[in-house]
Amino acid sequence: MSHRKLADEMIKDIQRFVEEADALYRVTIPGKVVELRKLLQHLEQTGAFQTRVTIHQHPQLPRATTHQQPQLPGGHHGLENISAENAGAEDALKTCDPNLHKVMATLKPYYTEGLLHASKIHTWLALLVPRSTDEFSVLTEARDAIHKAAEPLHVECRDGLQGIVDFYRVRAKHMSKACKYPLVEDYRVTVREHDETKLAMLHLSLQTLGERYIVLYDALFKNNDIVNAPLIYKTDAMY
Repeated sequence: MSHRKLADEMIKDIQRFVEEADALYRVTIPGKVVELRKLLQHLEQTGAFQTRVTIHQHPQLPRATTHQQPQLPGGHHGLENISAENAGAEDALKTCDPNLHKVMATLKPYYTEGLLHASKIHTWLALLVPRSTDEFSVLTEARDAIHKAAEPLHVECRDGLQGIVDFYRVRAKHMSKACKYPLVEDYRVTVREHDETKLAMLHLSLQTLGERYIVLYDALFKNNDIVNAPLIYKTDAMY
């Protein structure tokens, strides 16, 4: 395939990408705002942001009996000294509050989509070029405004995905301590507080995610006439 044909294909790809970005602004983002608002209302009404257990029920760790002595760091630890009445309780160590699993599994696809949407907006802005030198400063200001509106969406979604990974890693450390020192109630409380804090942060994150889309749409709407001006790509300029 000749260079000219490759250039023509590239121009078609660019134009197709610009059309997809325009659809993102006109259809996808407004729809996502409505979808996130309904999701937030549904989760709030169903009590998804509330833990289902009390402080002493969660985590369900084997509790020491009266004949046990407190375990010290460096000593022998494990569940072998726990009385038989707590048999099977170690299975509960593998789970956390069911609402946490539900909310995180629900939000994860939205975080992934948000990253893709923000990335597409950034790439689309990079493809915009002024048709004349007189339009350069106006277009630059418009691009900067949209960039600033898209970046918080990117950060919120990136931190949301990383926060899910961090939650399980930190929780595993707290649980291991609670298992090794069953007499120390503070470790149980730490795990419980960790779960409650994460639920509260997910609640706030979902609300913030919708607001990030609103701010991005507002920036696109206010600068629509500038950034959506017809662009003419000349093949000869690519040689």
